[in-house]
Amino acid sequence: MKVLKYDDANNNSGYLVKLIKSMTHLKSKCYWVLSDIDFVPFFHGDYSGIGTMEKKWPAYTALEEYEKSNVIILDYKQLMQFLKDVQTLRNAVIICLEDNDKIDINNFRPEVESPNKDMYDNRAIYEIRILDGDLFYIISD
Repeated sequence: MKVLKYDDANNNSGYLVKLIKSMTHLKSKCYWVLSDIDFVPFFHGDYSGIGTMEKKWPAYTALEEYEKSNVIILDYKQLMQFLKDVQTLRNAVIICLEDNDKIDINNFRPEVESPNKDMYDNRAIYEIRILDGDLFYIISD
């Protein structure tokens, strides 16, 4: 396990994008599972008030998925769009799995502050745990 500290806990999504890009070599053969997540999306303005349909931002789409199943499953492109729409992630478990490794989302509940220091799924390529927005725990084989 490697621990990284980032100084700006209120604006860490750009750092996370760079971190994931530097770690990811199988962009098209992986998917990401996000769990135990607490994030702050960028503010895109108030409701227009003229009755036009508002754009559905990636962070709000992910939030709806998280409210339904307590996990968010994204491919690489969706993950990057999500992170670019998020100002900060205060807590999160981000697990990278190969496409052919499926999880049971009904029973998959990784937690950031777990006493378990190993990866939650032994099939995972790597796992990132974010605690309080400034501590990044990177776990891999």
